[in-house]
Amino acid sequence: MKQQKKLFILFLSISSFVFAQEETKNNAYIKTFKEYFALKLSTSNSAKSFTITSPQTSYTLSPQSKQIPKIGLNYQFISVQVTLPIINYINDFDSRKGTTKTTDIGLNIFMPHWHHYFLYQKTKGYYLKNTEDFITNWNDQKDDYIQFSDLVYKEYSGISTFALNPNFSLKSLTNQSEKQMISVGSFIPSISYKYYIIDNQENITSDNSTQKSNNLEFILQVGYMYNHILTKNFFISGGLSGGAGYKYTKLLTRLDKDEVRSKNHSNSIQLETDFTLGYDNNRFYSGCNISRTINKHFQKRSTATLIEQTIRLNVYVGYRFDPPKKLDHYIKEKIMKKYNIK
Repeated sequence: MKQQKKLFILFLSISSFVFAQEETKNNAYIKTFKEYFALKLSTSNSAKSFTITSPQTSYTLSPQSKQIPKIGLNYQFISVQVTLPIINYINDFDSRKGTTKTTDIGLNIFMPHWHHYFLYQKTKGYYLKNTEDFITNWNDQKDDYIQFSDLVYKEYSGISTFALNPNFSLKSLTNQSEKQMISVGSFIPSISYKYYIIDNQENITSDNSTQKSNNLEFILQVGYMYNHILTKNFFISGGLSGGAGYKYTKLLTRLDKDEVRSKNHSNSIQLETDFTLGYDNNRFYSGCNISRTINKHFQKRSTATLIEQTIRLNVYVGYRFDPPKKLDHYIKEKIMKKYNIK
């Protein structure tokens, strides 16, 4: 718990510094669209895979890689994105890997310089990617992978990000409620906080056992991102960030007639890369984003290492409408004015 307190104090120190540096945005650099009601359709594959290594063995659990259609709504300071129920129609499944079901709901909240993103995600159904290491003479062209159809990953997470350069628009890259007009970059410190559960819900027999882990994680990062304006309506951006954190884990091992509980503390390092190519002509916008996150955990009193890896491919298309007058009046007068939200 002492490490958690140190991380929190460090984050407060960073927050105090960046608030002291706050300046008014230069309209020559950023054009805002917060007055519009924006509708965005997108597809992404954001489910995580896990690799556990030890001196004796290594195994990688992966979900079926698939593009999940989502719908997003942006207006003023809030952006919401949810998974559409028609999640399987565009995906080419490999029956040898079993099935994967994924649901996620994301919420963006913006303040001057700040971007807060909150996520709920649930993924059920994994397969053992390196099955050949566990089955003799296994054929990767025709044989079934070892499947964990009852393995469930559930995540409640958030990340708070701050752009030190007031002329750099985070919104132009996250929910497209702004447009970067002049090429510019910025250092971007952030803190992420995540509570997640990995639960093997397979029925227990005398021949097997299952595990459930509850994990609480904090990571402090610093990175740099640059948004380059190619033409009036086209842009390309790239970024790199890295950091370190702390994780607390409660592990439950379920046996046929008994349960074993343990606790663990681990330190972690994280590296993330991000690349976006986009188009924006004020009303219509579209783009493609590719990002990769690698999180490596070093467990105390253990030789095992857990590596979480997420590779996201996000393709989006959207359009900005004039908001309904009654809704616009209600939001501005009853919410924004009352709570002094700008």
